[in-house]
Amino acid sequence: MAQGVTYRSSARLAHTAVWLFRAVAAVGVLYAAASLWCLGESDPLIASIASAPRGLLLSTAALSLTALLAVAVRLCALIAFVAWLYRVTKNLPALGVSDPDVTPGWAIGCWFVPVVNIIAPCIVVLRVWRASDPGATAGRAGGAQGSPLVFAWWGAFMVLTAAGLAVWLARGEGGRATGLLTQGQVWAYLCSGIATIVVALLTVGVIREIERRQTEKSQLQAFT
Repeated sequence: MAQGVTYRSSARLAHTAVWLFRAVAAVGVLYAAASLWCLGESDPLIASIASAPRGLLLSTAALSLTALLAVAVRLCALIAFVAWLYRVTKNLPALGVSDPDVTPGWAIGCWFVPVVNIIAPCIVVLRVWRASDPGATAGRAGGAQGSPLVFAWWGAFMVLTAAGLAVWLARGEGGRATGLLTQGQVWAYLCSGIATIVVALLTVGVIREIERRQTEKSQLQAFT
């Protein structure tokens, strides 16, 4: 363990983030189910919200509410994830990583820089993953191979982002005229719900594996 640097366990933050992402996955199931219900009730011949059948109104309301709930829970989970990522990044020097190629400040800031945040968070997580490898003797972030899990996680996250954008782009003139969701929007909601589940499960996997690596590395450092 590096002198003057204290290792602080990130287990509590990891536990919070994992449970929040499990909640995200549960909400994603409701989100996808509400989307399927709405698709089953959709009728392109309906001219306005006033002439819409009760089933369509109920399914639209359910989808709108679950979509809002999904956004709120995902936001809470993302905040917990970034807080955990900050802690595990800050722990790298204490684990003997002399040149991690990533800083705790950038572990937070990379999420908020437009365009850069399309790829930067994936690079940060990948570097933390590599630097946390207990078998990496050099202790550099680029010294060990990455994992398909990290790339799958970020790919799913990008799909989720694209699905959220598609919800707004698919509204069209028909939706504004009738006051109801278009079929394109509902399909985008369904894709968003499925992507929400996948992202949540993959994020739990990423958190658990990095936690395992850092815990094992800290135990090895204690004997050196």
